[in-house]
Amino acid sequence: MPFVSITPFYYGADLIRVFKLSCLVITSFLLLACGSDDESTNGAFVDSQAPVITLNGDSVIIVGQGRPYIELHATAVDDVDGEINVELSPQEVDTETLGDYTLVYTARDSAGNESSVIRTVSVVEPRPFITTWQIDAANEQIDISTRASTFTYNFIIDWGDGTIEEGLTGSVSHIYNEPGVYTISINGAFPNLSIQAPGEKINMLTLEQWGDIKWESMADIFYGAENITNNATDLPDLRLVEHFSYTFANAKLFNTDLSLWDTSKATTFYYMFEDATSFEFNISDWDVSNVENMRGMFNGVVLPTETYDQILNKWSQQPVQNSVIFDAGNSQYSIYAEAARDKLITEHSWTITDGGLAP
Repeated sequence: MPFVSITPFYYGADLIRVFKLSCLVITSFLLLACGSDDESTNGAFVDSQAPVITLNGDSVIIVGQGRPYIELHATAVDDVDGEINVELSPQEVDTETLGDYTLVYTARDSAGNESSVIRTVSVVEPRPFITTWQIDAANEQIDISTRASTFTYNFIIDWGDGTIEEGLTGSVSHIYNEPGVYTISINGAFPNLSIQAPGEKINMLTLEQWGDIKWESMADIFYGAENITNNATDLPDLRLVEHFSYTFANAKLFNTDLSLWDTSKATTFYYMFEDATSFEFNISDWDVSNVENMRGMFNGVVLPTETYDQILNKWSQQPVQNSVIFDAGNSQYSIYAEAARDKLITEHSWTITDGGLAP
């Protein structure tokens, strides 16, 4: 009886293993005993490769004390079983207690091969809200305005020139002796910022860090800050925020990705981006299910057609409020979002103002 031994070797970018194939020829059919480099002494296949785990997000995450830790999870792929489940231990992080927490992600395939990776969550002291300001002349005054009649304040402010004030419960001002760019840091209970003086709005240059301020309103926070740009890489704590009126109105240079903002409590986007003429990012993933007022939201703004399409398509799939007035400025939609726009109008009685169907 003839015996054939075949040992093909394959080389290239897609090579994972080199397989050896032995075939026993019996009369008119082939009986194959095939194995890879996972092979026992009797030729039977043995899976000895552990799954490969990939973390979603960074391996080290910093969370301010008292803020929620949002689990990003992980994925695992096995060479035999394909995508498999990943177990996490422990399930929660105590963000009220400072320290480093180790999360272990474990995956086990059907052959019992197991692999693990870790993520470190560091719970740190609450971080400040940081902005920079341009002071053009000696003895220039900056006013930090609050809404003390509506919200409760108790904050610390570092004016960036060596002056630190604590236990503040309302609006505060400071005079700078010399011109220059100053970094102002605010920490503690500071639920809303409301800059009133037009000149001071122009003085605000950059947002450096949102920090761990527990915001209660985003109304007017950067309204009229024509020169502000964003350097912050963190996200604001918006768990309590309902009002986003005029948040970036007339902030003509502001253009940053806000797609991960938590807008689950939002009820109004009234004139939120009015005349924020540089803004063009996609906010289609925002939760708008509770929003009742979008009047003037993008007044004076032209979003890219693809971005506006995505907003219409995704928002039309949410359980939105009825009779919402939505101003999309001069943004145009394509035929790919026409049905979604019609759905908002016909099924939810929305009134939509925009630049019409793109040619």
